[in-house]
Amino acid sequence: MLRKEELISVFQKLLVEAKNSYDDFNSADGKIGDGDLGVTILHGLEEVNNNINKFSDDMGANFIICSQAFVKKSGSSFGTLIAFSFMSISKNLKGKTECNHDDIVGIFETALKTIIYRFCSISI
Repeated sequence: MLRKEELISVFQKLLVEAKNSYDDFNSADGKIGDGDLGVTILHGLEEVNNNINKFSDDMGANFIICSQAFVKKSGSSFGTLIAFSFMSISKNLKGKTECNHDDIVGIFETALKTIIYRFCSISI
């Protein structure tokens, strides 16, 4: 089960890994883009972690906080895609205090569908 405490732990670990992979993300992005992917991910996750104290038992509300964090700290298109993904996830989890296996799979499916939909809309 995924609850508030586990979600906090996930975002804390993601921040550590974002710091460890910062240069790799920027370097990979620099081959096809503007080289700011590491910056986007790191700043977004730092802001999420700065707001972890606002997390509640409502998993949907927690993903709204994550969405707002990425909006606040990222002007990049990737940051916007992540923010929209978190917003879509929040709608699916509104009022839930825990996520079972199917909910967790749904988080990833929702993120993927949102990114594909938004990316195709941006690219047109």
